[in-house]
Amino acid sequence: MRDMNWQFPRNLTNAPIGPRDRGIEHYTGRRFDSLVRETIQNSLDAQNKDAQNPAKVEFQLTELEVAQFNGLELATAIDASIAGLKPEDEAYRKMFGKAAAQLRQDTIPTLVITDSNTTGVLDDGNDNSPWAALTRGSGESAKQGNNASGSYGIGKAAAYLATDLRTVLYTTAFAINGHLESRFIGRAILSGHKNPQGEKVTSEGYLGGPDFASLHNGDIPATYRLQQPGLCLLIPGYQAAKDWPERVVKIAIANFFHAIVKGELEVAVADRTVSATTVVDYANLLSVRERHLLNTAGKIPVAQSCIEGIGKVALRVALHDAGDGNIHDVALVRDAGMMITRERSKMGPARITIPGHWHRFTAIVECRSDPTGKSAVRDCESPKHDELDIDRIPNDEDRGPARKALHELRDWMKEEIRKQAEPVSNTEPVNAAEAAELLPVRGLNNDPNRRPQPGGDSISEPVQRGTATPVTSPPPPPPPPHPGDPKPHQPPQPPAPPKPQVIVQHDVLAKAKFRIGGRSDTHGLTVQIPPFAKRIRNVQIQAVTEHGGDIAMKIAGIWSNGKELKVSRGKIAGIAPNGRDPVTLEINLQEPVTGRRFRIRTATPRE
Repeated sequence: MRDMNWQFPRNLTNAPIGPRDRGIEHYTGRRFDSLVRETIQNSLDAQNKDAQNPAKVEFQLTELEVAQFNGLELATAIDASIAGLKPEDEAYRKMFGKAAAQLRQDTIPTLVITDSNTTGVLDDGNDNSPWAALTRGSGESAKQGNNASGSYGIGKAAAYLATDLRTVLYTTAFAINGHLESRFIGRAILSGHKNPQGEKVTSEGYLGGPDFASLHNGDIPATYRLQQPGLCLLIPGYQAAKDWPERVVKIAIANFFHAIVKGELEVAVADRTVSATTVVDYANLLSVRERHLLNTAGKIPVAQSCIEGIGKVALRVALHDAGDGNIHDVALVRDAGMMITRERSKMGPARITIPGHWHRFTAIVECRSDPTGKSAVRDCESPKHDELDIDRIPNDEDRGPARKALHELRDWMKEEIRKQAEPVSNTEPVNAAEAAELLPVRGLNNDPNRRPQPGGDSISEPVQRGTATPVTSPPPPPPPPHPGDPKPHQPPQPPAPPKPQVIVQHDVLAKAKFRIGGRSDTHGLTVQIPPFAKRIRNVQIQAVTEHGGDIAMKIAGIWSNGKELKVSRGKIAGIAPNGRDPVTLEINLQEPVTGRRFRIRTATPRE
């Protein structure tokens, strides 16, 4: 076993180096969640596919002897970092002060994260090896496959936020040329300071052999050796909360439900093991939405396809009861199984809009990169892997194809989800122009026995949901007068009602078709308009009774083919033309209008 020392490279440029590390600062929000997500994802990326066993990640708490990683030498470097801090760095002064005090104890609480059934992290002596990227690189990815979910090389920084020491000890074992190789190194990210010789050094220090080298095989202390391929992270100074095992389990299931259910991942923490067969035992730790995701992950795909620029895609959908809340979740999962997001607003160009009257559902969209690893989803992922943003692609010429692929993914997702979640109307739509002849126009003729003149008013058929407004029969005619009776008084006759006028001025809207969907507590209307060439403005949708009476109808939101439209004073400001395909308006209503008909009251083409 070789002696180990902490070494900090000299600051040859004399540039000021503060305690704020770019990678570490990126994970300051929800740091424990980031630690669990990133370490598990790294292990999934390194899963040994040949072993046909799930990657296993184990979380343990232990007490590590400070002397086993030269803690007093590290404490000296931390004291020097404190001395070099600026007045505005008071928060770091307190943090490093607590860290130095911990290192002057005999033992220190340490979080140990170990994976197995993985390939380990290869070190072939090359400066670009995965081991060098993991332990030394900045902005370099340590992933060994094109389909690995990490691409920024920043995720490893999440571990340094878990301790005031800002220190991680790495051990890996991997098979090469038929035998097991091992590597060990420690890394600390502090602040620029002066070493005991008075030389300015950088913020990053390494625990290992001479010239910042890793220890190999037999030179590694027995405490850190692995007996099989894998990776082990020791995080000294970790202060565990009482419920930390439950938190690890919850975070693991909420983010990796897909990989767990598919049998690609197991997570062990304390006396708990989460696997494909035991995951349901921990469902009580999850929120309602997270439980739906877990349940949906076990469904058979309802649709599969292949999208150029993304790869193979598969969709799983589960419908919910009304009591579960207004859930329209679409979870995006890529390759190794970590959920990127379940928020549709974070899907960038793949964002889809869901009409409010669709059944409540949870959908999981799995995107498998093509064999070369090329995927627009991967290229647009944020460093935290929690949203898509097309602007993360550095080259303009690459953004166009990526945007096109994500738009195709969006359209495919919405169409396939629609087939599962759109309520089926009780009646088939009819030509609105034909139905218009059967109804009077409100305000122009309220006589139920008189038909209006045919015009441009576009009216739906009756929608038989709930209780429709009853049809009142006209009163029976009076009996004929008896001979000899006095002549009854004749009241003056009211003027003849005005001739109904054309309400809809845009001819194509007379052919619009209406359909209402949803259950008793969800209200939505779909209007399909044939292709048209001129922009339509001032469109007002009206709900009417069987006799043409108007009823209150409040619009919560309206979309045209997925694009949200502006509503002003109850009218749609404008609808863009489409000369080839029908335009579908999807309307969310704030109150029920079941048992009613609908019509387009006003609409004019742009002059």
